[in-house]
Amino acid sequence: NDLTPEEQLEEVTEWYEAVAERYPEIDYLEVVNEALPGHAPIDGSASDQHANYAEALGGSGDTGYDWIITAFQMARDIFPEGTRLMLNDYNVINSDASTARYLEIINLLKDRGLIDIIGIQTHAFSTANTSAATIKRNLDALAATGLAIQATELDIDGSTDEIQLAEYQRIFPVFWEHPSMEGVTLWGWKPGLWRDDQGAYLVNSNGSHRPALDWLRAYVDTADVQYTVSIEDEYVEQPKSFVLNQNYPNPFNPTTQISYQLAQNSFVTLKIYDISGRMVSQLVNNVQAAGSYHLTFDASNLSSGVYFYEVTADGFRDVKKMLLVK
Repeated sequence: NDLTPEEQLEEVTEWYEAVAERYPEIDYLEVVNEALPGHAPIDGSASDQHANYAEALGGSGDTGYDWIITAFQMARDIFPEGTRLMLNDYNVINSDASTARYLEIINLLKDRGLIDIIGIQTHAFSTANTSAATIKRNLDALAATGLAIQATELDIDGSTDEIQLAEYQRIFPVFWEHPSMEGVTLWGWKPGLWRDDQGAYLVNSNGSHRPALDWLRAYVDTADVQYTVSIEDEYVEQPKSFVLNQNYPNPFNPTTQISYQLAQNSFVTLKIYDISGRMVSQLVNNVQAAGSYHLTFDASNLSSGVYFYEVTADGFRDVKKMLLVK
């Protein structure tokens, strides 16, 4: 705060150069974070978190966002060729008006060839009371720029496991399935990182997984998309019956895929037994949401022979045989 604008600009330039030198193979660079008017730290500790240096970079200027343009131009000039530059902000896709303001800045940068990725923070306070149709509509508006999109800082509150699971099933596919979405980053996935009071974590303090994490891992791993979102409405297409599939490959060495379907939310167990009936592994022992699941069984520590895998879920039970050949 004691520096003149010229001195501030010199310090910012030196900082850019130091980061570029330290990370010469950097892939992504978030140049400006939370630049929309009125966006300041969530705790209200500053009226404008950029005011300390915005004027040194050109202030509002003719465009209203000259300082952002300067920041991106400096990044383009200083960082290695191929570094992809990102603008990131929150409370965007939950509001048509905010999306329009965000696009104003994005298009100023795009016209100058200064932006490669649109970042959208996807905290629960942006998505909890927003329909999937609204989110998709605003994602489409951002995607119309032709730029890739990354969903950053995704968290979903969960005062109960059931509430969090249902909200992940409602929200996550909207981002994951969008054709312009390049990636989704989870935020506050364990206690102590972010929004503990709201239960936004996915891993409990004892290391166990919440149902939403089990669903999320299975959803991302499967090639068969189970959740479809239309702009008019949203719905979840679920399996209509409980099914345990034959593992593949079979025979196998040393890993094989085991898949099954759940017609409804259930407490699920998946256990592996040897030929004598002794349990040698338990892969699942928790509540899972309705859907399709694909797991990898690693038998590196087992001897060749016949094994059985058993799934139980809400009164459903099935057992299949597999052959380990080393």
